[in-house]
Parts: sequence; structure tokens; C-alpha cells
Amino acid sequence: MRKWILILGLTLSFNAKADDEITIIAQTDPNDATTKCGDNCTWTLYSDGRLEISGKGDMYGWSAHNTEIALWEGTHGWQTDAPWGIHSAQISSIKVNEGITSIGSAAFYNTAATSADLPDTIISINQGAFQYASRLNQINLPQSLESIGWGSFAETAVQNFVIPENVKDLHLNGPLASRSLENITIDSDVEFVKTIFSGDRGISPLLNNIYCLSTNESCNSLKSDSDIGDKITSYTKDSGVYVLENGTMFASPNDMMKGENACTDLDSCKAQVLKNKGYCSSDESCMAMVDLENANAPIEYKNKSYASIDDLLKGKYIPKRIYTIEEATKVSKPQGNTFKLRYK
Repeated sequence: MRKWILILGLTLSFNAKADDEITIIAQTDPNDATTKCGDNCTWTLYSDGRLEISGKGDMYGWSAHNTEIALWEGTHGWQTDAPWGIHSAQISSIKVNEGITSIGSAAFYNTAATSADLPDTIISINQGAFQYASRLNQINLPQSLESIGWGSFAETAVQNFVIPENVKDLHLNGPLASRSLENITIDSDVEFVKTIFSGDRGISPLLNNIYCLSTNESCNSLKSDSDIGDKITSYTKDSGVYVLENGTMFASPNDMMKGENACTDLDSCKAQVLKNKGYCSSDESCMAMVDLENANAPIEYKNKSYASIDDLLKGKYIPKRIYTIEEATKVSKPQGNTFKLRYK
């Protein structure tokens, strides 16, 4: 009797583990070109709702068609023509892996995803890419991003948008038009006008603040607008630190938009920026990097030297050069008939 009870317990334990196993629902079929998402791009949809895009280069672009049946609760029947379109209601998150350089038009149009993770290889997000993904409330726009197309994030649930500093092309027709929008930070000098965030349904009733980089003239000119002028605040940046007109400092744009975690001084704020971005792991090691900058000493990171924290954040390292033979004779020990050349 005891043996049967033990066997039953093992069986139940095994079955419970099998129920939690993540499986593939659908994916690129290498023998079917219609299932591809780019010349060198593949996709996989898992049973936990994660849609993963992998490969290199640009994704294809698509449009959307009306199925006349609501795809999921609270939405309409328009469905992306992307190969995962028929699974729109099953998609809960989107993961685009490093190597993909663009998000295709209407790629995730009206999907049920609540979050999207984009890599630092993304250069462009094309028109309608996330439009009507009305559950989408979390997305990171990478620093590599240069172009945001028409209606890209229209009618999503994203509350806070940060336009990265490398964005040069921001479509003037509603890329951020959403009734959920609360705060925007414009971290570049790209042209910025009301139609970018107003759209056909007008300005979001939840809009609290628009933070403009001090050098963005078009953004700061909105201070004279009767509808939103009182929502505009200028800021400057110092080694990644966001400094408001009143001198309040923040280590990230998200903290600035939420009005949380203001820094007590510039140096500690710089250290927090470095920690947030993973350049150091402890308060002490981060402050040591700040101290090097204050002493006009180079900052060492992953075998490269940087003249300042700002250069480190931008990836502008000090190039090494090889000594000439004449210089090498003065600083290096001879090895037979040759010298071991040093870096300078």
C-alpha cells in the first residue's frame, strides 16, 4: 500500500511540472516565405504569451485588415497582416532581440501585449507599429533610435514617453497620440509640435508635463501655447543628469517625469546615473569614477579610457596609439634586435 502511494505522489509531481512547461504556439516556417518577418528575421510565439523577434536587419512592413470581429475584449476587429496577426489576442509581451534594426509598419498593431522590450540596435520604428495596442503600458525606446513614424504609439496605454537624444525624425502626425499620455521628455533637438501628441481626439486629458531639452527651440516655443504652455518645463543635461530650471536634479528622465528621487548634489547624481546604466555596481565604485572626472583623470571602463562621464555615456573613448620606433627606444626595453611597442 505504501509503495502505491509513493508512486502516485511522484506521478502528480511530474504532471504539475509538465503543466508549467513553456511551449511554442507558432513560429517562422523556413519552407513558407509568408511566415517570414524579414529577410533575416524569425519570430516565435510561446505559450506564456511572449512574442520573440530574432535575427539581423530590418523587419518587413505590413498593413492591417478588418476582420469585423473584436480580436480581444475592449478592442476592434482590425488585425495586423504580420504572420502572428491571427494570434494577436494571445500576445502578452514582445521581445525584440539584438540585431534587429527596424520595427516594421503595423507590426504589433492591435495586439494584446502589455510590454515591449527593444534592443539598442533599433534605428527606426515605422508607422503604426504599436498603434491600438491599447494594453501596452511599458516600452523602452533605445538610445540607438533615430526615427519614429506616423501613429507609431497612437492609442496605447503608455503614460510616460522619453524621446531619445539621437532621434532626428519624429513624424508630425500623431506618433504619441494617446488618451493615456501623462508625461513626455524630449531629449533631442528634433522638431516637436502639438500634433505629435494630440491626434484626431485631441490632447490627452491626463497630460501633466512636457519636458524640453533647453536647446530644442520648437519644443520650448510651445510655452506660449494657450492650451499647454503651463505644462512645458526646460531642462539641461550634465553627464546624464537632468537639471530643471529651478536647479532640481534627477538621475533619469523617468524620475524627473514622476517627480521622484531628486538628487541632493551633482556628484551623487552622476554616480547614480552610472549605476543605473550598469557602468558600476556599488555606490563606492560609482563615486570613484566621478572623483576621477573631478580630478581631470581618465575614466577606465572595460579596457578603454574616457575623458569624462559624458564621453563614457556616449561611447567616445580615448583612442590608443602605438609609439613610433623612436619613441619606443626611449620608453621600452630592447628585446634582441626589436622593441616591444607600447600604447600611449
